Amino acid sequence: MKRALVLMFVMTGTATADVDNDDFKHEHHERHTAHEEHLYGAHDACEYELVDPVPTPFLDAGIDDQRAACLRTEIGIALTTHFLIDPEEFHGHVGGDAILDLRHVFHRELELGARLRVIDVGYVQTAVNKVTETQFGPLLVSAAWGRRLAPSARVALVASAEVPYTRNERETTHTGGELTALVTGALSEHWTVHGRLGALAAIADSEGGTSRRLAMRSGIDVAWRSSGSRIGLITGIETQAGITGGLDVVALREGFQLHLGKLYRLVSGVAIRLTGNDHTNLVFVLGLAREM
Repeated sequence: MKRALVLMFVMTGTATADVDNDDFKHEHHERHTAHEEHLYGAHDACEYELVDPVPTPFLDAGIDDQRAACLRTEIGIALTTHFLIDPEEFHGHVGGDAILDLRHVFHRELELGARLRVIDVGYVQTAVNKVTETQFGPLLVSAAWGRRLAPSARVALVASAEVPYTRNERETTHTGGELTALVTGALSEHWTVHGRLGALAAIADSEGGTSRRLAMRSGIDVAWRSSGSRIGLITGIETQAGITGGLDVVALREGFQLHLGKLYRLVSGVAIRLTGNDHTNLVFVLGLAREM
């Protein structure tokens, strides 16, 4: 009789364990299937979009956008505001951009993207007058190739370029772009680090001559994700040198992302210039992204 009771107890425990294991497998399968659309599974360095760096560009048209080594398929809209004060030249500028950004992943290791500055409105204060400027464009195209570096790290190489003649300003022809190496690594379940090192170029051609600028850029961001995967906080530093002939900018960057449902994210960021020859003192970004 005792043997029969023991056998029944063992069988009951085994059945319960099988049920729990089936529930776990079902939940894990649903989670894995959901992340297959984003190319990354659980515990990958790129699993969560809300810890990606928030772009806070200092250069015209945003050729110096910051990003993760993670390849994404998403669409986003953003408003970017720049505050520039040059006391030596008695010059001040407040500008606002409306940005439309689209990225799509092909064959798991290739991402193609397009970034359109829909409108740029600027208010310029000089020693003699006040001017309001409105511009449209340009269009930037980008390509990124990325792959796994380690179980918890990803690397990528991104190239972007401004398409000439996509601005309403016809007197001067603009182009430029970037080539940047990126790395993203998971430090722990809730902490992620992003690093970047690359080159930036800007060219302006007009009847008065041609201006060519080449700069180097580097930066690092550390991101934290809340336990419910709803809030992401990012802090970091961006450095650029060469556009002004010396140290352009050393800026402190802060970012915040909030999941609104399953697919949408509220994105905001600010960059404050600590030192450098560039007189852009503050960059503020507010946007909305949809994961696809």
